[in-house]
Amino acid sequence: MGSPVDELCLVCHERDDGKVKWLKCLKCKLGGHSTCTRMTGLKSNASEVNWVCDPCALVIKSEVHLREEINVMKSDIIEIKNMLKDIRLPENLQNSVMAALPALTDRVTLAGEEA
Repeated sequence: MGSPVDELCLVCHERDDGKVKWLKCLKCKLGGHSTCTRMTGLKSNASEVNWVCDPCALVIKSEVHLREEINVMKSDIIEIKNMLKDIRLPENLQNSVMAALPALTDRVTLAGEEA
């Protein structure tokens, strides 16, 4: 039914008997019986199911959360830059703060690329 003979179900650890649909995780490519696995995906058509196992789903949720946090930090940096333009700081202080912001932006961007 589409599973390798030597592959075991992620949940019951039994081999595919061909009686029920065999699902493969889209991320880690491990599989399981459709009756054993909790459906976390949506059916795309009758012959194929988009499914992600629970451990991979947690990783994906963490990655999405991290990207959202990074986007918030980037928008905060833009706000700070705009606020600094409006504030009258001594020129040397404003220059040092403005000089530090690109480095902070680069670090946030780098963290986003690593995620």
